[in-house]
Amino acid sequence: DNTATNDSTVSIIDVLSNDTDADANILIITNLSIPTHGTAVIENGKVKYTPESGYVGTATFTYTPNDGYIDGNVTTVTVAITITPSTYDNANYDEDSYE
Repeated sequence: DNTATNDSTVSIIDVLSNDTDADANILIITNLSIPTHGTAVIENGKVKYTPESGYVGTATFTYTPNDGYIDGNVTTVTVAITITPSTYDNANYDEDSYE
């Protein structure tokens, strides 16, 4: 699984959206690992991921889907963390100076 977020943005990731069960059982998230850069918790059947403060780069964590009977394959989630774009509403630009 792959997703992206900004460095100061909490993301809700539906990691099970691309997972299926051969018997059409409802899947749940189990064995959620600690991310390499940030925190992750299971919330309402999805993963709430919070990036590490000030970190820009790639973070990963794993989870295991479970159909209520057996675990599926361990799956790695990769999160690309980018810089939050800045906005300058009061900037005044001309050819000779920047304010």
